[in-house]
Amino acid sequence: MHFMDYDFKVKTASERDKVEELFEYEGCKVGRGTYGHVYKAKRKDGSDTREYALKQIEGTGISMSACREIALLRELKHVNVINLQRVFLSHSDRKVWLLFDYAEHDLWVRIITTLSTRLHAVFDS
Repeated sequence: MHFMDYDFKVKTASERDKVEELFEYEGCKVGRGTYGHVYKAKRKDGSDTREYALKQIEGTGISMSACREIALLRELKHVNVINLQRVFLSHSDRKVWLLFDYAEHDLWVRIITTLSTRLHAVFDS
């Protein structure tokens, strides 16, 4: 039984899509999120020209809070929420990658910029 499990594990690992084979993201770090680093990524094969955000979950394995975030993002579909496209699991180095649509600006940066602009308008008048 043990050998069958091992063979199955090897077979599925060889068939699993690997983020580093599908996307170009080296040297394209755009920020840091709650759980890890975020990179701007493009498909290596050129099958589409869209840009993606690729978030690497920090550490090995996955925390319960990251698990909850992933579960919520997979269910949540709204025009004002960035779409989670796919989750990649790398069993060799125990990394988790999240593939999102790319947005040029972070929502928090937008909020701060808007508040700052409005405060300047109030105090400058």
